Amino acid sequence: MQFSLKNTSIRVQVLLPVLFTALALFFSLWYTSVSLDKEQDILNSNTTSFIFYKDQLAKIDDHMYPMRISAVYAIYDHERRIDFLKNLNQNEKILNELLVEISAHKTFNSDAEIVKKAVHDYLDFSKKILNFQEQKEQGITTGEDYHSLIAQYSKLGNIMAESINTLSAKINDTSTNEINKSTERNTQVQHNAIITVLIVFVISLITSWWLSGLIVHPIQKLQLVIRKLA
Repeated sequence: MQFSLKNTSIRVQVLLPVLFTALALFFSLWYTSVSLDKEQDILNSNTTSFIFYKDQLAKIDDHMYPMRISAVYAIYDHERRIDFLKNLNQNEKILNELLVEISAHKTFNSDAEIVKKAVHDYLDFSKKILNFQEQKEQGITTGEDYHSLIAQYSKLGNIMAESINTLSAKINDTSTNEINKSTERNTQVQHNAIITVLIVFVISLITSWWLSGLIVHPIQKLQLVIRKLA
């Protein structure tokens, strides 16, 4: 069936191409805006997660390294030993809470559990070696070798520090990759948006040209009749 505009008013016929172009452009811009917002939300989410992980790691470092230094002094100083043991459980609780918050995000759950175990092993051995030193100062003999205990204690401290460094490296690599991917997708969406708008604009022009042809066709026929009559 042939499409015809002869039953519509002149005003509607004139506005129809403009209306079609406006609607087409509006839809393309709306779709582009939604796509950009979606990618921006993903980018913001990745950035927020990265900041969260870095903050957690900074807090862990703030507790762990002073604790290791205090542990060294506690071995040789009785007063510091008392303070260290008094704060030991609280420090472990704080570190575990920070690691649980990281685990709750799932992405680095297994790595956080490794750190948690390393922290527990280190602090558990801290009690053992400080108790050994206390007995040694009191003249109580034990069946364990002091230098062997110190070497094992140092090894556990290094394992704990290494596990945190490994977690930090994974967080940095993963977060950087995700942010880079989001940035690339954002750029691609912008390029696609430009292409989409241009395509819609061209199609709108072609359609408007076709519609305008339908509008002027009756006028051209009328002009032809007038010329013949003239």
